[in-house]
Amino acid sequence: VTAWSDKKFDPCFPAVKGLSTWLSKVLYLVSEGLNDLGKAYPDDNANYQAMRADVDKGNVYTRQLLSYQKTADTLCTNKK
Repeated sequence: VTAWSDKKFDPCFPAVKGLSTWLSKVLYLVSEGLNDLGKAYPDDNANYQAMRADVDKGNVYTRQLLSYQKTADTLCTNKK
């Protein structure tokens, strides 16, 4: 939120609100798909698990974004 503020980005813009939830769902589906691919193609499972590790890093960032979104929601409510 601070970085957005410094760059004059409006976190109250309607499209921003659902971003963290949407991104979380996408990363979950990608992670599940990589697990399925690892089972379907066991010889390539190590590659899929390496990709999944990257997805897990994305999940950490998504949780941070969700935390920031809660702060932004509070700010946006006060802004109205």
